[in-house]
Amino acid sequence: MRRRIHSFVEKSRYIVGYGESELWKGNQKGYYTADIGDLDHMLDRGLDILECVAQNDATLGLLDVEYYNPCYPGEAHLNPGRVFRLLEPIYAAIRKIYRRYNVPIVADITGQGYHFWSRFPFGPRHRQLEKLGRLEPTVEAAYRRKSVSEEAGLGYSGMGRLHLFLTGEILREIGARRRAGSRILPVYFSDINPPGGREAVSIDLTSYADPVYMRDIRVPFSSYQKHKVLVDKVGKKNASRIPVEIIIPRMISGRLKLDLKTCLRTRRHFRMAADLAERADTTLRDGTDGWLRVIDAYRRSQIGAFFYHFDEGEPVSPFVAYKKLPPCIRHALNPYQLLEPTQAQAAVRVLDKMGMHPKQIGELFFRKYRRTPFGSYNPQRRAYFWAESYAAFIHAGIDRKKDLTCRDHQRRNRCVQPNCGWNLSAYR
Repeated sequence: MRRRIHSFVEKSRYIVGYGESELWKGNQKGYYTADIGDLDHMLDRGLDILECVAQNDATLGLLDVEYYNPCYPGEAHLNPGRVFRLLEPIYAAIRKIYRRYNVPIVADITGQGYHFWSRFPFGPRHRQLEKLGRLEPTVEAAYRRKSVSEEAGLGYSGMGRLHLFLTGEILREIGARRRAGSRILPVYFSDINPPGGREAVSIDLTSYADPVYMRDIRVPFSSYQKHKVLVDKVGKKNASRIPVEIIIPRMISGRLKLDLKTCLRTRRHFRMAADLAERADTTLRDGTDGWLRVIDAYRRSQIGAFFYHFDEGEPVSPFVAYKKLPPCIRHALNPYQLLEPTQAQAAVRVLDKMGMHPKQIGELFFRKYRRTPFGSYNPQRRAYFWAESYAAFIHAGIDRKKDLTCRDHQRRNRCVQPNCGWNLSAYR
């Protein structure tokens, strides 16, 4: 398992060690960042291993899928058999989309869902990916300070746009399966709060909401003890009952394919995981050919047309007549409220319907975020990410805003003035 982890992270900019032993030492964050040379020391201390998304020789593709349940946040750990069976049709739909373009992937089973990894090496053909990317002025300046190359920065931006396109394809595939009679959990984009606190699935692309050097993710055959560190999310009693788990590769294109039952047993059995590591080479294959097929489809798609429209917009923060907005949207535009995906989506839906250009929405969000403590993160990239992502789905006809109603907003506990006289349905 150590050998597999070593080989997986060897091209990363840095690694992160994460675990409850850091809390025992008094580290309030439960993690620390170091060079790759510190890997064995991290493993000796029983830490989870995460790698930086920024690589020395390639752009990584990442798709994160998670089950979530606002009413019972420990459900995925306490009843994994039930939860992962519910995830099966979504897992199958995602694999079908990757197969459509013949993109080689490694699919890991995590604590609450799956990570899908892929790789696009730098080189002449990587330029096609870079052409899709755009860097916000503050991100461009940060990359110069951090010595992030243009191919890495633009490639990462382009990969984020391609994953938004793939997410749209996945959502359409899930919709087709529902119409054919499959019962599938509600699927949202990046942790939207489901009405009534229902259980749901999030396709999370927030890896692309920050500069490439800011993001890291757990690697295959690492331990998984997030629930031991973020105890409040699952409750103290549940955290003590749930064992440390292991990130298991369920599928490696052309080399490995495991059934769900085997995965669920192996992820809580270190000897079985070690035996799997002996035969499961998790080295990411060159996905250039597949990603070039995705790029070709993206350029012909509605998502591709949207980003052309987005990039042509003027980066000017607009004047907003707040009196012409429903009270809940005025509240959503509070800088701290706007950090929540549910509020950001509601604001984008209404402002887009009112005729505001998506890039202007991004600039408006940026103006708000600058008034919040963002630490080392980049407020302009985060602002643009929410604006472009939610607006792209609207313009591509994927988000038909069926749940943009006062009733659903109330069931999400986001209504601030019942019987206000406004009607959110008017902004569909």
